[in-house]
Amino acid sequence: MMKFLKPVEGKGQKNARPEGEENARPDIDEGSIKKLRTDDTAAAAASAAPAAANSSAAPAAANSSATPAGATLAPAVSALLEELTDPEWRAALKRECGKQYVARMAEQLAVEQQKHTVFPPRGQIFTAFNAVPLSKVRVVIIGQDPYHGPGQAHGLCFSVLRGVQTPPSLKNIYKELVDDVDGFQMPSHGNLQSWADQGVFLLNATLTVRKANANSHQKLGWQESPSQPPHPSPNPSPEH
Repeated sequence: MMKFLKPVEGKGQKNARPEGEENARPDIDEGSIKKLRTDDTAAAAASAAPAAANSSAAPAAANSSATPAGATLAPAVSALLEELTDPEWRAALKRECGKQYVARMAEQLAVEQQKHTVFPPRGQIFTAFNAVPLSKVRVVIIGQDPYHGPGQAHGLCFSVLRGVQTPPSLKNIYKELVDDVDGFQMPSHGNLQSWADQGVFLLNATLTVRKANANSHQKLGWQESPSQPPHPSPNPSPEH
C-alpha cells in the first residue's frame, strides 16, 4: 500500500478478418467463385465470434483484482480499517482496500496478531494517517518499519511516546537538525506528534512488525503499490 503502482489496463484484441481468396484464383469459373465467397463469409463469421468474445472478456479479466463499486470489503479489511478514522484517507484508499492483496494482507496480519506480539498495538497502526489528513500533508518522512521493542512504536515513524527512551535513529536526526537549523535545541523526548500537527506525514514503509523481529512484516503486503497515488479532494471534508 505504501508505494504507488502502475494502473492495469485491459485492452481487447480484435482478430483481423480473413481476406477473400476470389482474386487469387483467376482461372476459377463464376460458380466456383460464388461458392468461395460463401465459404469465406462463413469462415469470417466463425472467426469473428470468438474475437468479439475475447475483446469483451479481456478488460473484465484485467480488472478482476479491482473491486466493483459498492462491493463489500473482506471482513479482515473492514476490521483493520476501523483503526483508520480520518475521512479523507478513508475516501482516498477505499478503492485500493477492496483489492485482493489487501484482503490477503489483512488476513495474515490478523493471524500474526493472534499468534505473536505485533507493534504498533491495535488502535495505533494508522496513527500517521489519522494525525495528518491528506489535504494537510506538507512534508513526508518515510521510515523502514516500526520499532520492534516493547512500548516504542505508536504509528509515527521514528517517534516514541514520552517516557520512552529516545531511539538512536531519532537521536541522529536530532543531531543533524542541531547542526543544520539555527536555534534548534535537542528535545528531551522522542515524541514527534508536534511535527505531525504541522503537516509532517511520518510514515513507515511497513506499518507493522513482530516483536523483536525487524523487517518481519516487510513481505506481508504493506509495500504493494496502489493503482494510482491518492490525491486530496478539491473540497475536503471539514475537520471534526
